[in-house]
Amino acid sequence: MGNSSSGAYFKDLYLSSTSIYISFATGFIWSIIVIYFLSLFAEWVAWGMVFVVQIGFIGVTLMSLKMYSKYKEDGDSENANAAIGIGGLFGILSLIFACMIYCGYNQLKTAIDVLDASADFLAGTKRIFLVPVVYFFV
Repeated sequence: MGNSSSGAYFKDLYLSSTSIYISFATGFIWSIIVIYFLSLFAEWVAWGMVFVVQIGFIGVTLMSLKMYSKYKEDGDSENANAAIGIGGLFGILSLIFACMIYCGYNQLKTAIDVLDASADFLAGTKRIFLVPVVYFFV
């Protein structure tokens, strides 16, 4: 059996069994941590991500405008044009994202509430903790 390809597979599993057991335990522990963390903070995390995206758009816009003025002072018109183009693009994306949040606030709030309810369901369903172990074999 050691000379066949399937035998080599089982021998490799045996040699790496300690690592496999540690992976099972780590996956199980991380699943519990993530599920309970999301159960407690899903709404905050979701709103935080919306906030981070908007701040990111605004930050890139402001940084591009700052780089534009720096390049303009240095006389580097090619980079200055690129910086103002990137700033304009992200400024427009920032405005579009803000409009989407404003116009679709009720739908966004409903989606985040569904996410929060899903996280609570996962925390209440204890069978979900076996998913990492099952997926290892799948």
